[in-house]
Amino acid sequence: MITRASQRGRGAAGMLIRWGIEQAEKEGIPAYLEAAVTGKPIYEKLGFKQVGDLLEVDVREYGIQTSFFMCKMAYYPRNFKG
Repeated sequence: MITRASQRGRGAAGMLIRWGIEQAEKEGIPAYLEAAVTGKPIYEKLGFKQVGDLLEVDVREYGIQTSFFMCKMAYYPRNFKG
């Protein structure tokens, strides 16, 4: 998920993430997401932790001569018994 540049800073993404955390807490199950490395601090502030190694995404097949790295992040609710 990404927010259109003209709409950033208005809280829409945070609202969706907080809703996901609420659902994880309600159901007692972890929430999982993959975030750009630059977004990692935002998710850590919300209680997510990096799990596993970074994931390299190679986008050269789409005509963009680069790759970037993603963090696998998990949120574990307080009542999770896994």
